[in-house]
Amino acid sequence: TVHEGEALVFFPNLFHETHVPEENLECTVATTFQIQLPVPARYLRAYLPTFAMSHLYYEGHCLDLWHPYATLRPPQAVQATTDEAAIEEEHSSLLAAIDKDANGLISY
Repeated sequence: TVHEGEALVFFPNLFHETHVPEENLECTVATTFQIQLPVPARYLRAYLPTFAMSHLYYEGHCLDLWHPYATLRPPQAVQATTDEAAIEEEHSSLLAAIDKDANGLISY
């Protein structure tokens, strides 16, 4: 329970739900601050498997936003698979598209 004058801080990658009991007739206020720029692309890539378990992802609310930063492809452009040959083929195709001078690094 959070009391008057107190706050609860949720750190990144900590999903939560707020519930106000029906018997609570007092006013309740909640606020969320989300930093949009710069886009946390490394964070999204690192935690996309966790985010995919969230309703924000699987219900599609953030799929179009998060997916491209993590995969460098548009949503649903690549089918999920455990086939290592298919994964390697997709990786090679993507690297060829972003490594214009073929030095193994992303070209700017």
